[in-house]
This record gives sequence, structure tokens and C-alpha cells, in this order.
Amino acid sequence: MLPVQLFESMYALMSFRYILYICRETKNSYRVYGMTCFLFGICKFVFTFFREMQDEISFLGLQLSQYMGVILVILGIYLMQKREKGRRGEAKHERL
Repeated sequence: MLPVQLFESMYALMSFRYILYICRETKNSYRVYGMTCFLFGICKFVFTFFREMQDEISFLGLQLSQYMGVILVILGIYLMQKREKGRRGEAKHERL
């Protein structure tokens, strides 16, 4: 039996430090929020495999929290890409 909560807490601390670093480097709030969703989604998906099986709904071999993790990863990627596209459009507008 693995102490999943301990590993999850260590991952959350490392993710927090990385996100804090991103906040200092950029003022891009979409990137920060997207990275937060992405990292938390990965954490949720991976660590649910190692938790004890609870009376949680499972569908196609994955638990509900793993589906939420996948949705968070997709949302995070979308938010980071959305801001990058908007930033390029702003740069073109400034040149005109």
C-alpha cells in the first residue's frame, strides 16, 4: 500500500513552485491558469490509479476523477494555446 496522499502533496508543492516561477516570468494569466489546470489534471489522473478502490463510479475502466483529470488537461492545453494565438494577433496589430 502506497502513501498516495503524501506523494500527491509533494507533487502539489512542486507544481506550486513551478507555477509561482511562471507567475514571476510572465504576466500572461491564461498561461498560468492553463498550466495550473494541466498539472492538476495530470496529478488527478495518475494518482487515482494508485489509490485504494473506492465506491466510485467507473466507466470504461476509468474512474470519475480520472475523467475529470483528462478534462482538466484538455482545458489547460486549450487555455495556453488560446493565449498564444491572441498574443500573435496583438503583435501583428501593433506593427500596423
